[in-house]
Amino acid sequence: MKKCLLVLGMLALAVSVNAKEIVLRAGLNVSGDEKYSANSFSVSGKTDTGFAFGMEVLEKTGENTKIGAGVEFLFDRIEKEIAGVNVASYESKFGFIPVYGTLNYFFPKSDIFARANLGYNLSFSGNSMFKGNSSLSGGLYWAIGFGTKLANTVRLELVYGTYNGVMKTPSVSVDFAYTPISVLLSFSL
Repeated sequence: MKKCLLVLGMLALAVSVNAKEIVLRAGLNVSGDEKYSANSFSVSGKTDTGFAFGMEVLEKTGENTKIGAGVEFLFDRIEKEIAGVNVASYESKFGFIPVYGTLNYFFPKSDIFARANLGYNLSFSGNSMFKGNSSLSGGLYWAIGFGTKLANTVRLELVYGTYNGVMKTPSVSVDFAYTPISVLLSFSL
């Protein structure tokens, strides 16, 4: 419920500041890699495809640039493999909600653009199979990507990003990083 309220709050903020452009984004996080790190130990894994939904508020700042803020909701995705071992049957799930600043650069005389996002994961969540007895907290979020205009208000994007969080138990703190490649459709309102 908190996650839905966060998205609705961002939408209300966008309307209240009379933003020049509101963008809804939805798509798939494919080819997701994950990494657990603590002290000098680390282990990597893979995830199933996940779904993401988000919203951005953009302001044109130059002939070819727009800056803004966004929020993204990564629905829970299942861990598929850890250290080469298939763990999908355990249905260990996790998700993130980052809030970020974004810079979009539109190449002159072209429908192609580049983007860079930098922010913080307000929420890092997981089911009991994922987190066990640990508590989860957010961390740095960043992403870079490219896109193209499909129609006047529709864009297709390919984005590479990293979502970081921390898993804390009484005895150890484990850094967690999720790095997917995302394919997104964006709709300008």
